[in-house]
Amino acid sequence: DVVAKAAELVHAGEIHMLMKGKISTGDMFKGIFKKETGLRGGQLMSHLVFKEIPGARKIIGITDGALSIQPSCEDKKHILSNALDFMHGIGYECPNVAVLCAIEKVNPKMQETVDAAELKEAWKRGEFPGCNLEGPISYDIAVSAEVAARKGFDCAWCGDFDLLLVPSVVVGNILGKCLVYTAKAKMGSIVLGCKVPIIMGSRGASAEDKYNSIALGVVYANLRKE
Repeated sequence: DVVAKAAELVHAGEIHMLMKGKISTGDMFKGIFKKETGLRGGQLMSHLVFKEIPGARKIIGITDGALSIQPSCEDKKHILSNALDFMHGIGYECPNVAVLCAIEKVNPKMQETVDAAELKEAWKRGEFPGCNLEGPISYDIAVSAEVAARKGFDCAWCGDFDLLLVPSVVVGNILGKCLVYTAKAKMGSIVLGCKVPIIMGSRGASAEDKYNSIALGVVYANLRKE
């Protein structure tokens, strides 16, 4: 009932984004996915979070660590497109994208490496304009040019990636929480692909993190208007 009422307010133009409160994430999205609410945007919905990590040279985006449990290669294409559309909209001219895996070579027994290679080929064919993309690539190589050099991995964007595309919700969730609770990163996140921005913060998120997420939602709402 709460989501249905929120949907009415969206369609009436009275509100421009949704924010999860005490309702469970599952119940909220059950309501959003109902045809009657009319909130789905016609594409796969995905989660994008930005982390400001102490000592890092830039803010890093991570997608999708909240919604897509075990995305297929086709799902990953939609997830990447959602993130790139948002990043281009807020001023990134050509973000560097790392398709994260445990290793840097294709292994048929590790589907995420096969998907990463396919995404790179798709990028080469021009499917993802306005970005640089590398994968499969491990986290240590992605975030450190020195490690990349020691391992003999030739990529000009190591240590300079703007977006990390994770292979599953488990990887994204654990990585994101490690950065916040161990590395003391600040964050803001948003759900993309709905008719309005959705703020879906963790119950344990700080007030500052929630504020940052609301700010992202305001930016995204304005982009959707334009």
